Amino acid sequence: MRWWVKYGKHADFLEHRYSATGTLPKPLEERPALGEQAGRIASAFGDLCLYRDGKSPIPLNQIKAYAELFAVADKALFARLIMDMDRAWLEAQDDPDEGQHGGN
Repeated sequence: MRWWVKYGKHADFLEHRYSATGTLPKPLEERPALGEQAGRIASAFGDLCLYRDGKSPIPLNQIKAYAELFAVADKALFARLIMDMDRAWLEAQDDPDEGQHGGN
């Protein structure tokens, strides 16, 4: 989660840089591989971040609505994962080093 908080918004730029130069930027070397399930959770988290009000947590009713809309089998586990990711995201917003992306 930390990688995605720190570099996720720059992933496309880093991929483009790699394609253009042939040199793999250090952040891409360190990027963890996501399995299919983790990728779906990360995508859901990204979608749900749209419902955040500033630096406040994602509203639980939005997490519940998302789980119902997309027929998530284990809604309680889904909510716990999203809330844990959200907590990590919020903590990173308070840490100035987490919001920076290393260019190399």
